[in-house]
Amino acid sequence: MPFALDPEVASGLEALTAALPKGPPPAPGDLAAIKEFSKRFIDHAASIAKPAPGVSVQNLSTTSEDSHTVPLYWHTKSGSSPGSVILYLHGGGMVASSAASYRPIVSYLVSHSGVPALSVEFRNAPYSAPLQGVQDAYAGLIYLSSHAADLKIDPERIVVVGDSGGGGLAACLTHLVRERQGPRIAKQVLIYPMLDDRLGLASPDLHMAPFLTVDHATIDTCWVGILGSRRGAEDVQPTEAAARMESAAGLPSMYLDVGDCDIFRDDCLKYVNRFWAEGIPAELHVWNGCYHGFDGAAPEARVTQRAWDARARAIQEV
Repeated sequence: MPFALDPEVASGLEALTAALPKGPPPAPGDLAAIKEFSKRFIDHAASIAKPAPGVSVQNLSTTSEDSHTVPLYWHTKSGSSPGSVILYLHGGGMVASSAASYRPIVSYLVSHSGVPALSVEFRNAPYSAPLQGVQDAYAGLIYLSSHAADLKIDPERIVVVGDSGGGGLAACLTHLVRERQGPRIAKQVLIYPMLDDRLGLASPDLHMAPFLTVDHATIDTCWVGILGSRRGAEDVQPTEAAARMESAAGLPSMYLDVGDCDIFRDDCLKYVNRFWAEGIPAELHVWNGCYHGFDGAAPEARVTQRAWDARARAIQEV
């Protein structure tokens, strides 16, 4: 029996398609058009995000190692107990969108889990120098750890969370922390993460092709935006594309979820398998009938609620 979308997420895809610009998708290599397409996708998700009662957002900032000012947004829920904390990195292929536009989405996660979150306004590619996005994420992590007493959180219970490009950046951050022996990340929660710059060399899965919300050409263009001519080169490091790791030893335990009609599905399965092979706890969920970004396009769908419940529980366990 061929793949079919979950009926509720299929309805969400129809509404998403209606909200996006009419006409052909962005041409391969047109990074500016892809940035605009991604922004429209995420703006639509933010506009229909489920309400987050009792959550307030405070504007903060820190400084990255190259003296760049990094805006931060501190999301808290009234009545929640101090303890674990989320460091959130937003989606957008590492080339588009912003932490500011993600406020409704992060606020919902905070409301649903009862765990506060610091979201990081990391720089999008193309960068003026390598690794600027992950360095900004690292600056956010340093801020959380060094301000733990003021924020009333436990610096030993930091959970890095990210979706899509932000999920890939969250994974890269764990590699940078291991390399630098930086502040402890207790767990990583990766939501359909963008992990491998070599994806553009693979053949598309014809079974999922009718349901793709992003295609290989789009993701390949994003990776060229991130890595330039080095996209696919042998010297790409796991701090740039997490799937390039030689070993998962020393990385934090992981929760990962992805849809079975998501272009990143197979890369995600390979990544989780690397953790299992080295005895590192990794929880995997593959949501049937779900495309990339299904939760943002169909927030009321029952499978979306199951996904949010599983993510919240993974965070609360820290």
